[in-house]
Amino acid sequence: MTSNAHQVLPDPPLLGPKPKPVTAKPKPGHDSMINKYLDANPKTKHYVDKFVNGGLEIFIVMALSVYSLTYFWGARRNKTLSRQWLDKLRPLLFANFAVVGTQGKQLTSAEQIDFEDSSSNVYRLYCSGREKLHYAYFTLELKNRQNFFSMIVSFFTCRSIFKSPISTDNLWLEIPVDRTEVEGHASEKLVSEVLIVQKRGYYLEWIKENMPHIEHLLKPKIPNLPCADALKQRTYPLLFLAESQDLIDQLFENERIRNFFLDKELIKRVLTVHMTDQQLYNKFPYQMKSQIDIKMDDKDETIVKNILFIADTISRLKVKHAVSSATKLRREKIYTRVRRAKKVEKEE
Repeated sequence: MTSNAHQVLPDPPLLGPKPKPVTAKPKPGHDSMINKYLDANPKTKHYVDKFVNGGLEIFIVMALSVYSLTYFWGARRNKTLSRQWLDKLRPLLFANFAVVGTQGKQLTSAEQIDFEDSSSNVYRLYCSGREKLHYAYFTLELKNRQNFFSMIVSFFTCRSIFKSPISTDNLWLEIPVDRTEVEGHASEKLVSEVLIVQKRGYYLEWIKENMPHIEHLLKPKIPNLPCADALKQRTYPLLFLAESQDLIDQLFENERIRNFFLDKELIKRVLTVHMTDQQLYNKFPYQMKSQIDIKMDDKDETIVKNILFIADTISRLKVKHAVSSATKLRREKIYTRVRRAKKVEKEE
């Protein structure tokens, strides 16, 4: 006899009609508009279905491919441009400097001049062995051509008057000026700051933000010379800020400097020229830093020549004791006023 202990009994028969599954009623117009649009446009529906069924992966692969190709193309393009710039300036650098590199390599030919440090868009060159200048430190900052997103941003910002560094190829030139010969006496120490900057664009605002003392110490100055009328014109691109009138006048008394700042084709590519004794960039008593918009043409060399000449001129300027004393006194008064204002602000 078979045991029924583990026999599975069938479900009892249902009484009455079989219940219908409960489903949520679709809200009127919930997805009908999208479906109607896709039904009315078979081609669009085809691409939507394709994107949902594997298209996203294809898009990611394509995006990564474009980004990689942009990186290698951009890095190679920047390297080519940096070589073009250096090839144009090698004769000028060889004629003006005897040593290249931080290791102090003596120059015997122009071909020895090469970048000492570089990345995909920044190239550096250190030159020394020149009278009146402790050294000249060149930093070539090219656009981030290897960065796809930076190039997209650059595409739009370069068409704006508010240019930013990523929308142009720039050269930074840092020069500590050697004034040992003329500063044998304390009365001849150059105590003054001058900033020459583009009126419109990113650079003036950036400097004011990063160097707050500029707004307190420096005021617009125009040389008291016949060339002043040209510099006052509304279309003139540069703004001259200085602590004292004396330094501006002495600079523009030099005919070569005067002609340089009157050449509109050259000065529209001069972004900043900053001369200061406040040791903002290095520990030397007087220093100069310039930023130039470069185009890989002969004008790049002309501008660098003139910047070096301005540094030479500064090294020979003789300053009156009364002017230096007045500048020091004015600085101290301004700094005292600013400190008091900050103290009051904190107390409030």
